[in-house]
Amino acid sequence: MNEYRPINRNFPPVIKNLIIINLLCWLASIALPRAFGFDVVENFGLHYWGSEAFKPYQLVTYMFLHDTSSFSHLLFNMFITLLVTMIYRW
Repeated sequence: MNEYRPINRNFPPVIKNLIIINLLCWLASIALPRAFGFDVVENFGLHYWGSEAFKPYQLVTYMFLHDTSSFSHLLFNMFITLLVTMIYRW
């Protein structure tokens, strides 16, 4: 019989941290525009390199932004990240 293995035993800290960062960025994308008028997507989303809105840090920060209209986009992306990690660690 196969041994039961809990998820957290094979759960790398890097993937756990990526999921937490993505969740926090998603929550910030919803909360900050409403509370402070700071548009996270406009400031940290990737713009065309010739645009005045382009900033070099956007090459990294855009990867953590997700569609705020539904939680399913974030959930599916993080589930696939976890699934691929588990497959490669087996």
